[in-house]
Amino acid sequence: MKVILRIAAVQAEASTGGVDHNIAKAVDFIQRASAEKVDVIVFPEAFVTGYDDAAFTGPLPASKDLDWLDPVQQAVDETGMLVVLNTALDRGGSSTLTDIVLAPGSGPVLAYDKQHLYDSERRWFTAGDHGCSLSAGDLKLGLSVCYDANFPEHAAEAAVNGAIVYINSGAYFPGGEHRRDLCTMPPEHSTTACTSYSVASSEAPISSSADPPCLTRLVNVSLTFPPPRAWP
Repeated sequence: MKVILRIAAVQAEASTGGVDHNIAKAVDFIQRASAEKVDVIVFPEAFVTGYDDAAFTGPLPASKDLDWLDPVQQAVDETGMLVVLNTALDRGGSSTLTDIVLAPGSGPVLAYDKQHLYDSERRWFTAGDHGCSLSAGDLKLGLSVCYDANFPEHAAEAAVNGAIVYINSGAYFPGGEHRRDLCTMPPEHSTTACTSYSVASSEAPISSSADPPCLTRLVNVSLTFPPPRAWP
């Protein structure tokens, strides 16, 4: 029996430090995705705060009071969608880059803290100490944030724990295209060698006048299970 899971990967720019604006934008994406019968929607890294030093040095959303997520939770309850929303988060004494999972009929879960911090991020953030998978029906999805995908062992651990989809919330900018990641590594070392599918969401920064305009969009992917082929 085949099962189809529709995942939307948001490609959009967040407003630096504009938490309320970005939350409203996330709600709009959720509603748009619902109209396209999406099951799971994934947002880029630090979408709530914007991926920017100016945001990271200012006040961050707090983990002790999640009322700022109420509009997103309401949209989730209305649409029945599963949401993976990443933010820079004030943990009280430390900060993390955290995947928050919102599901219908339950409160937000601080599911996963980015484990592999990029050099510049270590000034602001504390690395997570464990992986996380979430369930979408009978299927398991492994969570990762940007630089995590550069480490095949991260995806391998998710696969060992039953994840068949590897989800990545990223913040790739011009100049980072040569980094060793899930797109550029040889297939035998990539995340897709460990799991059946990989889905990546990334921030789309403002382009200069000399660059082509960036797209703000939903990229919808329909995944069929079992996969059409098995990885070795």
